[in-house]
Amino acid sequence: MFRIIWYRNSFLASIVSILGCLAVVFGLFIMRTSSAAEGNGKAIILIIVGFVFIVIGYIISAAKEEGNRAAYEISRSTAYSKIADECRRKNDINGEIDALKKALSVSNDSCMTWVRLGETYVRAGNNENALKCFKKAITINAEYAQAYMCAGDVYSALNQYEEALPYMTKAVALMGTTNPKYHVLLANAAFVAGKAGDTEKMEQFLNMTEEIGYEEEAEEVRQKLAAEGHIEKSADESAEISAEDNLNE
Repeated sequence: MFRIIWYRNSFLASIVSILGCLAVVFGLFIMRTSSAAEGNGKAIILIIVGFVFIVIGYIISAAKEEGNRAAYEISRSTAYSKIADECRRKNDINGEIDALKKALSVSNDSCMTWVRLGETYVRAGNNENALKCFKKAITINAEYAQAYMCAGDVYSALNQYEEALPYMTKAVALMGTTNPKYHVLLANAAFVAGKAGDTEKMEQFLNMTEEIGYEEEAEEVRQKLAAEGHIEKSADESAEISAEDNLNE
């Protein structure tokens, strides 16, 4: 009974609940002492209003408790993230992974923490778990460009360029041009597209790279792909190679 009247987590909820209880008691008193139908009608209304107040008090208390629980979980998650930061400074990869896992055990809906755990797995050489983390981040927030870029990078490192290309393409579509990693993403996406045999997308990404002022990076990608035989060499490069061959002869 006392739990219904007084809530230690919320003074407002307690006052509302007490008023509700008083209304119910007063309504019952009127109903008991009054014989008139009109008096009984007022008593019933008072009792109903009292119960409504009691329910409202409970709702206020429950909302406050949920807010306190969420704040506590955020503080715990933040504490584990700080431990992960310290482990990273000490180059303790296993400790960092363990701390990030604990942070996610408290609150597993942080796409940034999932991506960070994935990046740590990449540093540890565990690409399989890294991909799981990046894909989990994508399920939480399908608009998080960093997760797509990281997943594409892992597939690219595994020489699985056809699998990497959709992730790279999505990352390019989502990442803003003001992001300092944008030109790196474009160059990597162009390289992946070239390796995957999609020359149309490759040229699209290279042109975008050049449009934002990174012509050298675009040319470097072209040279790498040409050297590996994925695209034809430019006329200037072909002329240089021909001249060198003539000199060697």
